[in-house]
Amino acid sequence: MEKSTGPDELHPKILRHIAQYIAAPLTMIFNMSLDQGVLPMDWKDAVVIPIHKTGPRQVPSNYRSVSLTSVVIKILERIIKRTITAFMETNNLFNMAQHGFRKGISCTTNLLIAREFWINALDNGNSVDVVYIDFSKAFDKVPTNRLLLKLENIGIAGPLLKCIKDFLVGRRQKVRINSKCSIWRPVLSGVPQGSVLGSLLFIMYVNDLTSIVQSPMLLYADDVKIWRVITGDKDAFTLQADLNNMINWSKEWLMPIDAEKCVYMHLGDSKVNKYNIGDVSLPVVRSHKDLGVTVSNDLKTTAHCREVAAKEFRTLWPLKTTFTRLDTTMFTTAYTSLVRTKPENCAQAASPCLKGDSDILEKVQRAATLAIPELRG
Repeated sequence: MEKSTGPDELHPKILRHIAQYIAAPLTMIFNMSLDQGVLPMDWKDAVVIPIHKTGPRQVPSNYRSVSLTSVVIKILERIIKRTITAFMETNNLFNMAQHGFRKGISCTTNLLIAREFWINALDNGNSVDVVYIDFSKAFDKVPTNRLLLKLENIGIAGPLLKCIKDFLVGRRQKVRINSKCSIWRPVLSGVPQGSVLGSLLFIMYVNDLTSIVQSPMLLYADDVKIWRVITGDKDAFTLQADLNNMINWSKEWLMPIDAEKCVYMHLGDSKVNKYNIGDVSLPVVRSHKDLGVTVSNDLKTTAHCREVAAKEFRTLWPLKTTFTRLDTTMFTTAYTSLVRTKPENCAQAASPCLKGDSDILEKVQRAATLAIPELRG
């Protein structure tokens, strides 16, 4: 069974081949679902695939769950998503601080805006305190009733709201690892990660987060950073007050903050302040992985370039030793798709400013060209 299939085991290629035969009946079912706000029960089932993030593989919390749903429901989800997105964009309802799952903005824009803000503050002789917030299992914790309340307050109503409610209520899921599956279990909360509609519903749920703070904030889905330019003790007090407000928000909307995973980074030469999330004192870090890019407290890219180069070498070495007889075209294709993609992630926000940092990345390229006689020189 293909990994991309859902509980119905129907591969997208099959549906594409028979599209002309099923288009009319599917359209009828879609229209009835949207008019009545009711979905077929089978469409709400999901197969959960655990994806390892970091840390020991024996610890379940080190995995991210991705829900594989029926391809058919994904089609209907796209229709609903286009409708809601158009409504939100037309009425300027999206929070401009949210860069996740929105057209025209991304991890790169998130990082560039923050970096420009911080550099300008340092150039003006100020310091910046940055706090990275970690919500605990954010997608899985979204409470359905509170989400529906927020959607209704935004302006989503009628059969569409009823359809979204039916999409979220009465779901089942089972976990699949390799070819083994668990038994079916009911899903009591959350939006399904990996679904078409789940990401949109999540960013709408946290859409009001910036309204409770005074300090600048940027989000990429559930990745949140908040900062304050520090010109005196008053600014540190304001940032702490914002953190307190975020704690209150998380309790009200049942989105717990994992205080143990939150960190504080100080940019600049002034004194290092102290911040707390509840009873937990935030550790001060010299660098932090921000949306895949290592950000250092001196805003240099050296640490990031070293990490990227190390990842490239770990991929390049088995490529060179396993495929010893690749011609230039085949090796270039493999290198471009497997190795070079690593420094290209958010490259605009992590481009090396110093020659030494560029040389770190160039060593990988040079090592790759030495593997092919035609490329040596």
